[in-house]
Amino acid sequence: RIILDYMHRIDNMKQMDYGFERIYGYEKEKEYLRREFGIKKMALAKTSIGEKVDVPNAILFYGVTGVGKSTFAKALAEQMMANIINIQCDIFDDENEQMAKILQAANKSKEVYETSGEKKQRSFLIIDEANELLENNKFAQFLKDCSKKYKCTVFMTTNHPFDIPSSVLDSIPLTVGLEPPDEQNLRIFVEKFITRAKIKGDAKELADELLLLQKQTGIKFSNTNLKDLLTSAMSDRHKLT
Repeated sequence: RIILDYMHRIDNMKQMDYGFERIYGYEKEKEYLRREFGIKKMALAKTSIGEKVDVPNAILFYGVTGVGKSTFAKALAEQMMANIINIQCDIFDDENEQMAKILQAANKSKEVYETSGEKKQRSFLIIDEANELLENNKFAQFLKDCSKKYKCTVFMTTNHPFDIPSSVLDSIPLTVGLEPPDEQNLRIFVEKFITRAKIKGDAKELADELLLLQKQTGIKFSNTNLKDLLTSAMSDRHKLT
């Protein structure tokens, strides 16, 4: 019953800009997360065998600026119908200050779980640009059992995955690399953008022009670049050319 309810709610997401529907393209990455994280795990975690279900402690999204790491993290949280708790760690915070913020959020996650009754709602702790935090060994220890102890999964984003100490990286079971959209993802992005914006325009022609411009300049557009370009182009028009 729980799994069927999840599937029904996810089907409704297809009509909205919500969950994975807010991500244009990147089907391989979505499928990886569905398989390794998955609705089934989240649903079974709400049953009597919940303590035996291995819900991942942490997921790391890495890639260049503007590729959509933070959006992907939020979309996955929505897809799994989890409570979202954002954590802001300042670059000037020392290890103790960092962990105080983390534990405050984790205790909030546990409180949400315990007060949600039959829903047994879990939380996703989302940390953008977690570069400094990822060098904190106390944080690595926290990651090892946060799912079972605090009923949460930690989502982190970073532009510098090779700077992460191995002791911390070993505590992160899932890692997802996001690159600027390839041709297929760019075409999907343009088509969905035009559809969602409810404007006229030839998606294929626009995508061809953007791909040609990329080839001429030798620079790949990120998702943010594409959004800004298309938004600017349609700002005072009802049709994109």
